Amino acid sequence: MTTKTLCALTRMVLLVSAFFVATSAADAASLYGKVVQVDDGDVITVNNLNRPIKIQLLGIDAPEKGQPYADVARLHLADFVLNRFVVVHYSGLGANNYIIGRVVVGEMDVCAQMIRDGVAWFDLKSRLGDVEREIYSLSEQAARKEQRGIWQDAAPIAPWDFRRELAERRAYLPTSTPRQARATNSLTSEDLLSAVGAGSGRTSSRTNGGSLGWRTLAPSDFNFSVLVPGNALESGVTLPGKFMGPSDINVSTGSDGNTSYVVLWAKGLHDGSSDAAVTQSTVERFTELLNKRLNRQGVEVKVERQRSLKNGAFGGTQYKILFGNSPGVIRIFTSHTKKERHFYMLIVGNGSEQDPQVGEFLNSLNLSRK
Repeated sequence: MTTKTLCALTRMVLLVSAFFVATSAADAASLYGKVVQVDDGDVITVNNLNRPIKIQLLGIDAPEKGQPYADVARLHLADFVLNRFVVVHYSGLGANNYIIGRVVVGEMDVCAQMIRDGVAWFDLKSRLGDVEREIYSLSEQAARKEQRGIWQDAAPIAPWDFRRELAERRAYLPTSTPRQARATNSLTSEDLLSAVGAGSGRTSSRTNGGSLGWRTLAPSDFNFSVLVPGNALESGVTLPGKFMGPSDINVSTGSDGNTSYVVLWAKGLHDGSSDAAVTQSTVERFTELLNKRLNRQGVEVKVERQRSLKNGAFGGTQYKILFGNSPGVIRIFTSHTKKERHFYMLIVGNGSEQDPQVGEFLNSLNLSRK
């Protein structure tokens, strides 16, 4: 792979490591993607599965259009996320079929930071864990005390009160002919169910953890297939190639119960690096990124090489991971021609090879699919 492709692969590994940090402490499903639009102070559009998905930020309520600081909140949020890759830990669907989720960039909880900077209220009715609820509450208290943003006003009107008053005023207006619904490319609830629940190929009867069973992932532009949880979501990035075509890097993340499953697949220009060197550098980077995050929680990540593997024309290596006392597995397969390298990485968190479902996932990878 070229240096540019390896940098993008490193970025995708960074997102994968962030996924494991999150799922080690919670069961919420996650998706990844690039923020392509900031609609207002608490709604963004993320490009995932090659389509735009509307995300309502969990736990916050920013000023509505027509309120003071509405534009300030939108621009402040854009500074954090626009044109950046984010992790969305989503908890369900809200109004307008928007996905409701906690948005993370690197190590920053964007929702908490918006509250702390005084450009959004803490939404007490949101479905947050006890830790996040306390952080968000303390963030608002600090912003109020320092009179940041909206708290510079003596009596700022909360967005929910503003919406209620607006609805009451509209109730007295003459009824008008409703406009026909406008076609949209954003994700609907039907689309979401189709994306996370439907799939071709073999499925498993195990559905705990809300995974909606298992499905076969078989991208049309790659000759492989693998089983993934029904709630798995895919995202990727394509890098332009100046001489020999583009480089494609993709990731699928899902969970079944407390166990997390990741598939990462990529292809790009071969830069002369050996298969062993690419495998080793990937494992080292993955371990480094996880330790940077988990060491602060008193957790050390250890990765130990177990054995060599073979899958079709691909050589591979299996590693055992320990997240503190939680086990995990990594399998990496890579092969190259004179011009192109193909790379595949399977990762399991909170599960061992001896677990029947984990074993089925690991052994379902077929790199010789035509």
